[in-house]
Amino acid sequence: REGEIHIDDFFEGREKPTHIKMDVEGAEGSVLRGMSKLFRGDDPLTLLVCTYHRQEDQIRYNNLLKDNFEISFSKGYYWDMQDPYPPFFRRGILRAVKKLPQKD
Repeated sequence: REGEIHIDDFFEGREKPTHIKMDVEGAEGSVLRGMSKLFRGDDPLTLLVCTYHRQEDQIRYNNLLKDNFEISFSKGYYWDMQDPYPPFFRRGILRAVKKLPQKD
């Protein structure tokens, strides 16, 4: 949208972040889609992403990130009744650590 900035645009020509913690009230998917250049680079990156806002968040973000990141989830579950349909209990946080090329 007009006036929108992507994380990739913000960090163009700047030092890249190594850690990003994200809880943007259900807009995590939009933020992640604006970070594709950071996903592809050889710089280390760890993401902590909230996955409890919508039922499909955990699966959607896992599928988006799994090719470039090692994925794990919080051990506990989150109870969210904003949309009272199964699954009622959801993993709260996705942790993604970028897969980096092996150095010889």
